Amino acid sequence: MYNVANIPEYCPRWQSIVMLLGVLSQTRRNLARQEANYQIRNNLWFDIQREDCVPYRSQMFTSREPRWETGIAWARKDCVERGLMSKDGHDEWEATGEGYDAFASFLNASRIHVLDVRRCYLWSRHFKHYMDSTYKPSEADADRPLNLYEDWLPRGVEAALQALRARAEQTPRRE
Repeated sequence: MYNVANIPEYCPRWQSIVMLLGVLSQTRRNLARQEANYQIRNNLWFDIQREDCVPYRSQMFTSREPRWETGIAWARKDCVERGLMSKDGHDEWEATGEGYDAFASFLNASRIHVLDVRRCYLWSRHFKHYMDSTYKPSEADADRPLNLYEDWLPRGVEAALQALRARAEQTPRRE
């Protein structure tokens, strides 16, 4: 319905595409890669967590680019391949007419609750509210999957420790 070609709605790639097209729709001009990332970060649209700031293993000793920025770059590639962004020029990120229309469609669908912003765990509450002005944080908001980055151990370890602590609190103590 609101997927982008073969990228299903609500998956991380789709959520990143919507944020990127949102920034380009808001500015209505081409942006350099770093400027697009700055706009997303400055608008507080991506719910950046600790694991999002760690580079992928392949970039650990090269660019050291945070994972969330790499995700936005992949979103740009996906948009170019699907005609939602122009591929003209080096480091010029610009939406096409089809890209502006796609974002307008996502925005409208969110505002009439056809798309549920609560399912978008990469989006901050600020972006969710931008997409749906009636949004209020609640228990219905999707939790970020523990295995979002399969090689990110600390988050998984942290969750396991929390589960163990919770189980220990529920276990009756012997005196």
